[in-house]
Amino acid sequence: MDFSSFGAIADDPEAPKLLLGAVDVMSGEFKAFDSRHGEITPEAVLASAAIPTLFRSIHAAGGVYWDGLFSQNPPVRELLDTEPDEIWVIQINAQKTAVEPRTMVEIADRRNELSGNLSLYQELHFIERIDSLIEDGHLVGGGYKPITIRIIEMARSVDSQKLGAASKLNRDPKFLDGLIEQGEGRAEDFVSALGFEQAWRSGDFGLCTL
Repeated sequence: MDFSSFGAIADDPEAPKLLLGAVDVMSGEFKAFDSRHGEITPEAVLASAAIPTLFRSIHAAGGVYWDGLFSQNPPVRELLDTEPDEIWVIQINAQKTAVEPRTMVEIADRRNELSGNLSLYQELHFIERIDSLIEDGHLVGGGYKPITIRIIEMARSVDSQKLGAASKLNRDPKFLDGLIEQGEGRAEDFVSALGFEQAWRSGDFGLCTL
């Protein structure tokens, strides 16, 4: 990857904003590496993926970083600087599980999922609370506006369920292709549902067919 291209993004306010979350092991403070500030570097990418049980901490930007899962995952609040109308979240950690975790591996895997979802839903609850205050008339002015949150929840594939936590380290091309195919199918369902909703709201009932 040519990281020098992110320099142009930093100078273009209309360019997409990329945020990479990490947490400083020493200070406990969350860090969102921001493309608008020219902070997207190889070290930032490594810091945002430095799961301590797999990789060493990353020394970057004057800090010592682990994966942002342990603090703010993902950095949703920083997206509010772009004044979005909607935020789409692709949730890869399962919200529910059909089988009670019993083995040490299963427990660690489920704990990882719950930790990631906890920080995610804390972020989303903050936005939903602001939306509620606006709707009830308790928050007026100040540049606040309602933001619609849409969650695209991914389910584990059959192969992933069979492999359990080990699937997260599986780099077999066939397995990865299956995940990509599943993601594409889920995206098509999401876009179709979104189109149906927009047609319904516009009163164009001729398009509201499945």
